[in-house]
Amino acid sequence: MGECTRTLRLDVSADQVWDWLKVPQNAFAVNIFHAEVEYDGETVEKGSAVRVLHDFFGVHKEMRQSKVLEARKYKVAWGEYLAPEAETKDSFPHTQSYEVVPIGEQSCELINKLTGKYDFPGAKYIGEALFSKYMP
Repeated sequence: MGECTRTLRLDVSADQVWDWLKVPQNAFAVNIFHAEVEYDGETVEKGSAVRVLHDFFGVHKEMRQSKVLEARKYKVAWGEYLAPEAETKDSFPHTQSYEVVPIGEQSCELINKLTGKYDFPGAKYIGEALFSKYMP
């Protein structure tokens, strides 16, 4: 099971960060494996489905679908799984969230949490090493 939390301090207001983060093409593109984001809406909403093409170093590509589990001011969270039409086993079902924490008028922290389960050949040997290097 992979799990990590990263915190980034920013010298801009929480509102500025949220205005950027609430746009799905921005929030979902932060992950290095997210190559394309498909979503028709302008902002994330609870229950929305967002399709994300993943590209793993050019070696493997897969379409995944995310369901927004929580969307409120300063926080967005989703579960991500293989797209319904996939004909293979999901190698990394996971959840991810971003939360903006105001610190002052022109300062905030961005907290990114990702939790998932690796299920691919050799995962028990290399899963944690890959996870800690590339996530989130």
